[in-house]
Amino acid sequence: MDVSEPLYMRVKNEIKADILNHKYQVGERIPSEAELIRIYGVSRITVRRAIQELADEDLLTKIHGSGTFVSAPKHNRHVVGIHSFTTDCLDSGIVPRTRILALNIVKATEADAKVIKVAPGEKIVYLERLRYADDEPVIIERDYFPFRFSSMLWETGASLQSITHLLEDKFNLKVGSFDATIEISIPFKQDAKLLELRSNTPVLLVRGCTYDTDGIPLYRSVQVLSGQKFKINIAKNVSWEG
Repeated sequence: MDVSEPLYMRVKNEIKADILNHKYQVGERIPSEAELIRIYGVSRITVRRAIQELADEDLLTKIHGSGTFVSAPKHNRHVVGIHSFTTDCLDSGIVPRTRILALNIVKATEADAKVIKVAPGEKIVYLERLRYADDEPVIIERDYFPFRFSSMLWETGASLQSITHLLEDKFNLKVGSFDATIEISIPFKQDAKLLELRSNTPVLLVRGCTYDTDGIPLYRSVQVLSGQKFKINIAKNVSWEG
């Protein structure tokens, strides 16, 4: 061991090694602060800093009144128009899968009209997908397209895996920026069931619009993400509203 290494780093690295070596399993409670003080012979401040840094790295979760538990791994999600879910998964060594829940024509709501610049009541294309990461359901995506994209209705499931690739390859468009709002929400009963969550489990709700490189709106999207399984990375070219 490097004698110049701070004590909290030594404690942190040893606990981290125990997690990665599966001494502590996912969902298992690690020793209490008092037990860690005794095990490592350090102060409470040292233990708390080590635990906090491991929590910041998503390796541990602190639950008030219950203790500190080993976290399940969280997948990264770049909420950016140019980063598809498929690309995010593959870049992280995760196997992506998509289940098409709906693909049809609906009438534009006031929200659709405002975002994708169509008239209320006008026909638009609606696509709903359930996205899986290593066979875990993690995101429900609901997308609303102007009617000029109605030929999507005849696309196969494979081509609907990545809307970014579909728009660029089949419609010869260049996907540009993504404006969005993000909030914590309680899911509808059906959404919780699709994501295999308890009905009162908070989710991340992302509403946004993807534009082409000329600033023309391509589609409005609403994403329901399982906060237990995903974390969001924000890139510099994302514009967050609200």
